[in-house]
Amino acid sequence: LGLDSSRVIIAGGSAGAGLCAGLALLVRHRAELSVTHQVLIYPMLDDRRTTGSSQWSTWVWTKESNDIGWRAYLGELFGGDEVPAYAAASRATDLGGLPSTYVMMGSLDLFFDEDMDYASRLIAAGVPTELHVYPGGPHAFDVPRLGGAFELGRRAHSDTKEYLRRAFAESVG
Repeated sequence: LGLDSSRVIIAGGSAGAGLCAGLALLVRHRAELSVTHQVLIYPMLDDRRTTGSSQWSTWVWTKESNDIGWRAYLGELFGGDEVPAYAAASRATDLGGLPSTYVMMGSLDLFFDEDMDYASRLIAAGVPTELHVYPGGPHAFDVPRLGGAFELGRRAHSDTKEYLRRAFAESVG
């Protein structure tokens, strides 16, 4: 396709961010191509749903929505111990060698604890990690129809764009 393989950045939001994190693990494992950065926007990472925040009664994405989402995605594997880290990145035991990572979330997101844990583990593994927590932001707080046009959502979009600008500049230079 004529793509510059030295400038591959993968990104996703919510379940898509969980898929992005799993893809980064798979790419690292296969070593067939290079991903320079991953952008995880309020990622859905842990199917076990055992953290304190995973039990919150929140709006937008509820505890019940989360259970339904994981059940639909994992099928027979749901609730078991055989879920691969490629499907639920929080299950990965080794995060070393992953691409530079941007994690963005709101402080009232059901995924708060699992996202904080994942970001902390990335940092501990030596992965350059930029973490943005937006006070009072529920899941998908930056989506325009859910209030993303307000200051908090605008700031999150601006911060994400700035990270991407720097990421592309790094990969060129």
